[in-house]
Amino acid sequence: MSSNNRNRRWTGTAVAAALIGLANAPVAGADIEPDPFEDLFGTAGINSWTVGADSSLLSSDPALAASLGASVDDFETAAYGLLQGVDPTSELVYQLDPNSFTPPDAGFLFETCVVACPTFPLDSTGDFALALDYSIFASGLGPTLDPLISDFTQALYFPEQLLALLVFLFA
Repeated sequence: MSSNNRNRRWTGTAVAAALIGLANAPVAGADIEPDPFEDLFGTAGINSWTVGADSSLLSSDPALAASLGASVDDFETAAYGLLQGVDPTSELVYQLDPNSFTPPDAGFLFETCVVACPTFPLDSTGDFALALDYSIFASGLGPTLDPLISDFTQALYFPEQLLALLVFLFA
């Protein structure tokens, strides 16, 4: 047998083995469990209540739990996907108090998220900010209110920029 045929046979075997391995791999897909409170607020800090609230909501009204879960998934897709800027209140609070949210975890060697990494609130201030962002998103008022809130966040940097300009001019 020529070496060219042997290489083709080994290549075909490797491809077949890889395909068999893919057939047994877990499927990456959408969140199939309706756990909207846990998805939105996490379970860290003061938010250990989210698991019980999700279970209670699922047992009392599965349709509402599924609808709220889909809505929270849409919010997270927009907030942590390519459409950023749907969580300006959380960004504002994070600028004022970085300890109100978990730090983003982008992984070490392999990125676990592409654009923005999910963070979860750790205190009532973070909870309020994230709940307000989600409420604005779910109400459909995001295109109107989000730019206004983002502009306010940019205004926080004005004193620092003014001070830097004064130092530059008078130094």
